[in-house]
Amino acid sequence: MRQCAGWCSIAGVPLTLVSFLMGGTEWGLPTMVLSLFAVPALAMIIHLGISDELTPEEKALWRRELWFGHRAVVATWTYVLVQDVKAATRELSNERS
Repeated sequence: MRQCAGWCSIAGVPLTLVSFLMGGTEWGLPTMVLSLFAVPALAMIIHLGISDELTPEEKALWRRELWFGHRAVVATWTYVLVQDVKAATRELSNERS
């Protein structure tokens, strides 16, 4: 589910852009923003809530990264697209130390 949401978001960006450039509606830009930011963040929040893959401490570490800023975008996309979440969590923990 986690990686599927990330790849669907990535696939939606060019489709939205082409639709917007081909004379689509004024909804092109808001749809692209949703595809790039809202869908991956929502997938991350849902996955953190229902998954047993990470410990509560590791989940808290990822949740702290969800605030606004460049780190939030990088952390969200890392979480959504990474193959090994445990390894990414260790790297994130080392960065924050």
